[in-house]
Amino acid sequence: MNRVRFHLGKGRHFGHWQVRSGLSVRYHDPAEASLVLRGCRLVNAPGVAKRIHSGAHKTPCAWIECESIEARQPQEFDGEPVRYNPRVAPHWIYRDSNADGTAFAVLRTSGRSVLAKE
Repeated sequence: MNRVRFHLGKGRHFGHWQVRSGLSVRYHDPAEASLVLRGCRLVNAPGVAKRIHSGAHKTPCAWIECESIEARQPQEFDGEPVRYNPRVAPHWIYRDSNADGTAFAVLRTSGRSVLAKE
């Protein structure tokens, strides 16, 4: 299973998509690649997210689990945004609702955005 999240840690990969597969870690610059994620589920650590929402320092607490990932040339996709920012809400947001645990057949990244198209 692959894990995808937006990397906010200091360093040369700041602002890149981080892809973890087992012990392997890859980074994709959103200006240079769009990702197509298949067999996805939104994962969140609600305890950590609630602490961040209340003012604690940000630490990794949410990601997208997916069966496969394809990196492509940067593209703009149509679709509904799937958002995560624990400062705004301590859960994934899709269609203005809590989307923690939601499964998607396909999600796509376009720049820094994650989009779902049903």
